[in-house]
Amino acid sequence: MKPRSLALASVGLLAAFSLSSCTSVQQDAARVNGHRIPLSDFEGDVKMVSTLNSLGTNTVPTANARQILSLEILIYQYEDRLDAAGTPISDTVRQEVLSSEQASQGFTGLPKRIQDLQLRLDAIKVAIQGNAAAQKPLPGETVWVNPAFGQYEAATGVVALGTVSTTPDTSATADTAPATSQP
Repeated sequence: MKPRSLALASVGLLAAFSLSSCTSVQQDAARVNGHRIPLSDFEGDVKMVSTLNSLGTNTVPTANARQILSLEILIYQYEDRLDAAGTPISDTVRQEVLSSEQASQGFTGLPKRIQDLQLRLDAIKVAIQGNAAAQKPLPGETVWVNPAFGQYEAATGVVALGTVSTTPDTSATADTAPATSQP
C-alpha cells in the first residue's frame, strides 16, 4: 500500500471513530465515572413516572425529569464511593432492603425498573450510615450530562438549567458539555 493511501485510510478510520464516539455520547442521557445512563433508559424512566403520576401523556414536568436524572447520577456516585471506601453494598444489606420493600404497600405493583432503582437507593442509604469516607466525592469523580437535558451542578448534585426533552439535539457534542462535567 502506498504511503498516501495509508494516510488516507488512517484519516478515514479516525473520522469513523470520531463519528461513532459522538453518536454514543448522544445516546447517553448522562455518564458517571464511566457508567452510562443510556438515553433509552432515561426516556423509559420518565415515561414510567409520568404513567405512575397518571398524567395521561408521555410528558413529565421538567423539574421531575431532572430529578430522575439527578437520582440516577447519585446512585452511581454513591455505589462508586462505597466501593472505593472498601465497603461495597453487601448481599445481606440488599436482602434486608428487599424484604423491607416487599413488605411495604405498593412496592410490588411498581414497574421492575423503578423497583430496582428504589432498592439501589435504599441499600445505599443503609450502607452509607456512619461511613464518612463514602460520603465524600471521589478524586477525579466525573459527571457528564447530555446538553439537551441541562448541566450537572457539582455543588448541589443536581441537573439544572436547560430544557428537558426526550429527543436531544443531535448537533450537540461532548465538546459542548459544561465545564463542570466531562464526557
